[in-house]
Amino acid sequence: MNGEPLIQVPGCVSACRACKGKSAPYFETVEAKLRWSGRYLENWREFTRPVQVSHKPLYYRERILLHVEGDADCGYCFGLYQDEAVLPIPECPLHEPSYNQALERLRLYLPRGLPLRFVHSNRQQLTLVFKCAPFELDGDAWRPVFDLLAQTPWQGMTFDFNPAAGRRVFSAKTRRLIWGTDQSQVKCAGQSFTYGPVCFLQNDYTLYASAIAQSAAFLNQGTAYLDLYCGIGMSTAVIRSGRPTLAVEVSGESLRHARGQVEGAEFLQGTIENRLPQIKQFADRFESLDVFVNPSRLGVGRAVIRTFETDLNNVARVAYLSCHPRSLSEDLVEFEAVGFQVVSVWPYDFFPRTGHIEQLVLLERK
Repeated sequence: MNGEPLIQVPGCVSACRACKGKSAPYFETVEAKLRWSGRYLENWREFTRPVQVSHKPLYYRERILLHVEGDADCGYCFGLYQDEAVLPIPECPLHEPSYNQALERLRLYLPRGLPLRFVHSNRQQLTLVFKCAPFELDGDAWRPVFDLLAQTPWQGMTFDFNPAAGRRVFSAKTRRLIWGTDQSQVKCAGQSFTYGPVCFLQNDYTLYASAIAQSAAFLNQGTAYLDLYCGIGMSTAVIRSGRPTLAVEVSGESLRHARGQVEGAEFLQGTIENRLPQIKQFADRFESLDVFVNPSRLGVGRAVIRTFETDLNNVARVAYLSCHPRSLSEDLVEFEAVGFQVVSVWPYDFFPRTGHIEQLVLLERK
């Protein structure tokens, strides 16, 4: 079944436009993504290595974000928002089946008439996003939901009250644990890591562990280690190898988990740009540094990379895990301008059957 076109897989909704290449077999979709990313990375074609493909290109997503429409009479509709309406995708073949089943049962059990706008499954953490101010819970109305949750993969349910819910899904402050625990565990590279309801997680930890191990093997020159956008601390724990470490992360929730599971490292919350003074102070204490960077699709940016020529001129090697080839190509030009050279480019298909492909780029100073 993994080899056939997605449109032929039971549960795939033909009208859904979330996936790319639905009429092509899996490996053809990978080749299409490589051609697309290759247009941006043409200058580094000679350094590109074979793509690392997923062992599970179907039924893999446990991180699921669905839009919600509904009213007091008809109940709720969960699905993909397109053409100004929510398209139901109750048996999406990219979602892990137990989560599809749990979401469908949740949809039927929820009390009606609430301004529910999003449902977010973050592996074993469930978040309901309401477009309103916080409200008091009617325990009797929600008791069937609590009973249901005990039979699902979720270990906790959190309410997020966001009166402006829309392009920005989650609120910054008004989040409340309603049932269970707001802390679960995920395994990567033989270690267990805790996470919360809105911490960023990968979908394929077999591939991610491979990328982190590859980075760790390469980042062996510096006497200290910088982890820029460390998430919940997986890359920090695996790559640092006992060295003095500074890790930076934007998300306060992710950073709390990272601090709790990586001993001996220093942590800062904020963007790289905002934390450059503290990063420089850390770098000045050591002869050489290795850096792992895992930015958003916007990339690292020229202003930060230029500091690798001045304030951070003791950086020896960089492992850059990118989620967008356009920003990556722009950043690689900047890295080369400040004295780095590309050693290798490794494509990773973290999100099978979608239009996304990651690239792990290993760079060293000339």
